[in-house]
Amino acid sequence: MQYRVLYILLLVGFTISCNSTTSSSEQSGENSTEIVSDSIVSKLDSLNQLLELSPEDATLYMKRAKYYLENRQYARADLDLQKTLDLEPTNTKYLLAYGNHMQFTNQTRKARDIWTICTEEDSENTACRLKLAELFLLVQQYEDVFKYSKEVIAIDHKKHMPYFYMGMAYTEMGDTTKAIHSFQTTLEKKPDFVRGMDQLAYLYGLKGDYIAIDYYNNMLNLEPNRSLTYFNMGTFYQSKGDFEKAAAIYSLGLKLDPENYGIYYNLGYVLTAMKNFELAEQAFTNAIKFNDLYFEAYFARGYVYYQLGNNKKALEDYKSCLILKPGYNPALIEIERIEGE
Repeated sequence: MQYRVLYILLLVGFTISCNSTTSSSEQSGENSTEIVSDSIVSKLDSLNQLLELSPEDATLYMKRAKYYLENRQYARADLDLQKTLDLEPTNTKYLLAYGNHMQFTNQTRKARDIWTICTEEDSENTACRLKLAELFLLVQQYEDVFKYSKEVIAIDHKKHMPYFYMGMAYTEMGDTTKAIHSFQTTLEKKPDFVRGMDQLAYLYGLKGDYIAIDYYNNMLNLEPNRSLTYFNMGTFYQSKGDFEKAAAIYSLGLKLDPENYGIYYNLGYVLTAMKNFELAEQAFTNAIKFNDLYFEAYFARGYVYYQLGNNKKALEDYKSCLILKPGYNPALIEIERIEGE
């Protein structure tokens, strides 16, 4: 019976759903705030005065648009960005910037149209082509991802991002072989590109290939404080059944991110598999502490309580699981079983 319940637990899946000390210092803080505010106003006033003198200078409108964007005045920024294009409609830097603004404000069709104009105006422009490749990747129009990525490569074969976007497209299309090749080329162009390493680690991990660990270690050499890398590395060891190694890796991740409920959850899983139920209970409790809507954690802790002989607390957790996830069949089965004993 113990193994049957553990099997149910395995099916649940453990995933991440990666002073002021004196009054004088206080006064100093207040004064600095006033200075910053005055500086901001002064900057805007200066730009306005310059525009009064040179109302046809597109660069001034671009500078003021940048000011408005930095201060989250998006409507005013939009007007100034449009003005730059009224004055210089074929300026690809302005087209790129306005397209970026359209994307930021979720006007993706306008962004697409503006960046397309940019590519038509400049057959050698890679920035707008890369933005189009990225945009088409988001909407899963993979042929267009390949089209614009290949155009960038034809213009400048040293760039790494077109290979990355093609790799992402191949990944989403399920062509692992081509995806790996694209990401490997990405790293040939930019050896310290962590996102490329992350994708290769993921793909090799799916294959159960320990090459994934090499990429995770390379990532940690470049970004040692990235807790998500520890989570993913631990998940790889977990999938291989190396629970002790996984637990050690998860523990390192928690030192960096002590409130990461996903890592606590996975740690609880491997500790349960190792039959270290006391520590598993602590891990699941922490997962719940930092995400009290985590119904899987309640179910998992309920199982651990049952293994520890505490049927009362096991029932409480199974019922809490059902409150969060009504009709959750594994919890219903375990409640029925305990109440029937």
